[in-house]
Amino acid sequence: AAVGNDSPDRECQPTAYAQEQGASVWTELMIGEDSLDHINGWWWLRSPGGEEAEASFITPDGNINYSGCDVSRDFNCVRPAMIITDISKAGWVMENGEWYHYEADGSKSTGTFEGGWAKYNLDNNGKLTGYSSQYVAITDLSKADVGNAVYFGFYEQDNNVSDGVEPIEWIVLDKYTDGSLLLLSRYGLDCKPYNDEWEEITWENCTIRSWLNEGFLNSAFSNSDKKCILKTTLTNDANPYYQTSGGKNTKDYVFLLSSAEYDKYFSYNEEAFINGTSLDWASSCAPTAYTIALGVYTSTFEDFSYGNSWWWLRTPGPNLYSVSTGDIDNGSVSYTEPSSVEDIAIRPAIVIKP
Repeated sequence: AAVGNDSPDRECQPTAYAQEQGASVWTELMIGEDSLDHINGWWWLRSPGGEEAEASFITPDGNINYSGCDVSRDFNCVRPAMIITDISKAGWVMENGEWYHYEADGSKSTGTFEGGWAKYNLDNNGKLTGYSSQYVAITDLSKADVGNAVYFGFYEQDNNVSDGVEPIEWIVLDKYTDGSLLLLSRYGLDCKPYNDEWEEITWENCTIRSWLNEGFLNSAFSNSDKKCILKTTLTNDANPYYQTSGGKNTKDYVFLLSSAEYDKYFSYNEEAFINGTSLDWASSCAPTAYTIALGVYTSTFEDFSYGNSWWWLRTPGPNLYSVSTGDIDNGSVSYTEPSSVEDIAIRPAIVIKP
């Protein structure tokens, strides 16, 4: 039997290639309820199991299964591990926040670093000066599609300011006919009150809107990045249950999703789930280490919400003193959060034209 609490640090998401080779993922159809675990797989440990022909493994929810399973099982993932002791053979490495490429003779140079998800441009001193966002198999953002992950902009995330800011990972929620992409940050990048004062407020005049379109916009994106971000006309509908006014429509570079957009992109759809295009898994919000340090609430419930945070939407709640949020469990909206609470995560949304 599985032993110990589930841990996100031990969860494994098989690549598309691994799935083609037969790696299995734990699906909602298997467990009978909504869960982030439907994107995770099992993976081998080298420790023996309970019987001679069995080996231990990690389950999709991050538990260690010491009883193990038959060593011939062919759908467990393989996660190689190694220790590098000679950085001269390590290729690109970061030293004091600067990227260098070590050659076999021990010399180091700068240039263009092509990492797993992005191409980083470096100056002659190894300083990070720019990058071209791309996700593993995506070499051109114009070819990105719904459900892809792309990297665009930089923001503090690991709570270690000495190593610089980290690339922001976005989920492509929509691709419009003109090729522009609706992106939502995969993680909760910050936490702030929707509005600094507890008062009647709508999206048009709230302080979080000002911060997103000024402080966040200018700190997370370079001037060349900002040229790709479109000013989006937002429809600020009333609360669908309480009919609380959403205020005037606005035009924003950076924004929060509405409850209607949340339902549009994250509601469970069996057809989308079966054909692999479902985005319901992305509705759960995992905060970054930086956001946790700022005081964001994280769930301690021993269920599928463990470690997740609520995240702000822009739709009002039952009255103009409250605001909607994405729940800690994926797939639902909470409509009752006071607008001035300080421990709700922020998942910015943007529309870009590659």
